[in-house]
Amino acid sequence: MSFIGEAFLVAMTLAGVPALLHLLHRKRFKTVRWAAMDFLLDAVQRQRRWLEFRDLLLMLLRTAVVVMFILAMAQPFWVSGAGSPEPTGPVHVVLVIDNSLSMAYRPFDATLLDMAKDKARELIERLPDGSAISIVPACAVGDFHLRDTYLSRDDALDALNDITVVDRSAWAGTSAEDVKRALQTMDSIPTKRVILLGDQQQSAWAGGVTKAFHGIEEVQIAPIGEQPESNTWIESFRMRDGFASRDAPASLSAIIRHKGPPRPGVRVQLRVDGVVVEERYVDLEDGIFAELVFEHSFEAMGTPDRPVFVPVSLDLAEDRLPEDDHRWMIVPVVAAAPVVCIDTLGGAEDPRLNQYGETYPVRRLLQPATRQEADEFGQAIEIRHVTPSQVTRDTLADARLVLIAGTAAPSAEFVQLLRSYAEQGGSVVITAGGWFEPERWSKAAWLEGEGILPLPLMPDAIGKIPAPGDDTFETFRFDPSTVTDPLLDLGLPEAAARDLLMGPYFFKVIGTDESVLPQFTKTTEAKLQSRRAWITQNNADEARWAELERAGQLDPTERAARDAAREERRELTGRWLKWVNPLAIDPDLIPIDELAKRYRPQVMLRYDNGVPFAVRRGAGRGQIVFLSTGLLPRWNSLASDHAVILIDQMIRGLVTQTIPSRNLGPTNQIVIPLEAAMEGQSFVLYPPVTPGIDPQPRAVVPEAIGPDRQGLMIREVHQRGVYRLYKDAPGERPDTNPDAIPHLMLAINGPSDEGDLSRADSDAIIESLGTTLATVTPPGTPLSLSGKTYLGRSLWRWLLLLTLLLLIAEMVVLAMPHRHREEAVSLHAAGAFKGVPA
Repeated sequence: MSFIGEAFLVAMTLAGVPALLHLLHRKRFKTVRWAAMDFLLDAVQRQRRWLEFRDLLLMLLRTAVVVMFILAMAQPFWVSGAGSPEPTGPVHVVLVIDNSLSMAYRPFDATLLDMAKDKARELIERLPDGSAISIVPACAVGDFHLRDTYLSRDDALDALNDITVVDRSAWAGTSAEDVKRALQTMDSIPTKRVILLGDQQQSAWAGGVTKAFHGIEEVQIAPIGEQPESNTWIESFRMRDGFASRDAPASLSAIIRHKGPPRPGVRVQLRVDGVVVEERYVDLEDGIFAELVFEHSFEAMGTPDRPVFVPVSLDLAEDRLPEDDHRWMIVPVVAAAPVVCIDTLGGAEDPRLNQYGETYPVRRLLQPATRQEADEFGQAIEIRHVTPSQVTRDTLADARLVLIAGTAAPSAEFVQLLRSYAEQGGSVVITAGGWFEPERWSKAAWLEGEGILPLPLMPDAIGKIPAPGDDTFETFRFDPSTVTDPLLDLGLPEAAARDLLMGPYFFKVIGTDESVLPQFTKTTEAKLQSRRAWITQNNADEARWAELERAGQLDPTERAARDAAREERRELTGRWLKWVNPLAIDPDLIPIDELAKRYRPQVMLRYDNGVPFAVRRGAGRGQIVFLSTGLLPRWNSLASDHAVILIDQMIRGLVTQTIPSRNLGPTNQIVIPLEAAMEGQSFVLYPPVTPGIDPQPRAVVPEAIGPDRQGLMIREVHQRGVYRLYKDAPGERPDTNPDAIPHLMLAINGPSDEGDLSRADSDAIIESLGTTLATVTPPGTPLSLSGKTYLGRSLWRWLLLLTLLLLIAEMVVLAMPHRHREEAVSLHAAGAFKGVPA
């Protein structure tokens, strides 16, 4: 026997109290001499046995009352073994249904998800009366896993039918956490059954599962269907630069993977805005990927500050898992994106005299070498080559990136201008080399984190430029193991990337002072808090000044204070960039602690001597990057080595990040800030067209996303494809105007690893669950309810009832001796008086 409230058993010592009182009560009497007592002596002798029996009975009843009450509070029960037969009493069943993308695989006409539902449905229909059912999708959609546990079979079956395949991956660890929450919803039913139905992909059981399942006693694993023989899927589909120019063909690359028997002549189609523009056929072998590159010139006419967005898709000839045979992308098409390159020569460089500005290697990478190449191939990036003195707001207003290389220390006005540019969303890259003096740069541009350096610089350079005939100089190389930033990920195999990074030599570099990092987050939080406090106070002051002005009481002093505050706010929050990312979240809406972490400097790559090569940090909506060496081949051999493409990759990546990305993964919520003029406008969201699913447009209305800001909250975006958002107005929607232009398009693509249908071995799954008892139900076998069962859980109710009956019995026993004594005394008294003479 076991007890739920074992702590109550400590009170069992109180069961001896009635016996103790009984013993003490027997000694509490005294002798009283009374002549009339002689008449009762005979009656007392006859009642002694009854009185002793009554006291003993009361002691036993009172002891039993205490014992029964304590047992009732401790709630005793019996537990059957793990191999016990199926229970006849109520059961709380938690069904975890794998609804990841791989469950859309069709071994026959039905999908694996349909087969899992059928198996779960059969179990639900044969559950004992009074059972409870929790339905947990492995890939939660919205708050599905937080719904109530169902006490009705019909309600549970309706919830089961609501589960659909979503473009996500399942992980058993996440499901375990959902199971634990579900198990806590029905304490009144102690007998629990946890059943996991799915295809049991290897990726679903990767790392950390043992810890996640700790605390779950039993689990039944139910693989659905057999191991698929083969599958083909698109692992990746992307554009090289992240954006396309109307003048230059865009390079679109795709990787196609296949597992299973050879599959020759697989059709691959590239579609632009729904129209097939290129078609190829590829032969696929088991485990060997095929890489395809498409060149396409877009006809859309975007501008540098306002891209035009075009939907593009790659489609394979469908197999038994058609959902992973398609990938979508929204391509931003712009006129050549402006990049401002600043060095000491600017437009005065003279190639005939071998006089090149420090930015030359980057400019050579970003733009065609000759006018003929530019006319023939076009250009995606427009280079503006200037000196620091030539930089103005107009120069930067539509620029996507600013590169400063090898210049002397900047002026205060230059630093303030570049800082404002970065805070509005621009990217600033600063490199050493040329006339760069670290001590002066640090003094002019660090400004305790408020300037344009991600970290303060060490005053002295490390290493030296080798002189002719001098072989005593020190060299450094990259440490490939320290790459931490996706901007420096070349997409090459590990060995090839390592060989490429180990190529260049570095002679002279500038160290950064990382000693400020421990206090950086705390200092940044204080500055952000001060900034928001000033804005809050300014809002209150503006309301007060407006009231004074309406009343005609705004005196010259208050007016001057108002004008000064407005000028300060324009400098603090004003925007003069011509372009804006509509999907970017306003930093003022992000919690301060999270924002401070985003702004913390991060080392992107180090040399083998530990000195950072590249450091990046956030600033407002934009970012700042510092490269600790030069670009021309005086400080290093980078410009003459293939590893220079690392710089090209980083620059293009930073430019791409300034262009609104409309390519996302499945998510529960997307926040789209609205301009003030559109805050009263309602919208309609059209989901992608999916075979077998009737897409229903959804109304989307503006919601508050901040104290003074409204936006759209697009929820439950889980299917692969293109979502189109239209204004809800006559002629603005496709159902009223086929030529209507969407206000916004989003391409949703799930993880590529769902295409690998390899299953985890059952023994490996059982081992990964650690102390959790696991059983595996083979495909085709009905689910079982056998296992650990709690019996007699309701016994506490009967114990309370028995306690009540014992109390009633005690009251009856207490009443019976009183009546018996009165009768006895009357009889003896009457007999005594009969013997007395008259």
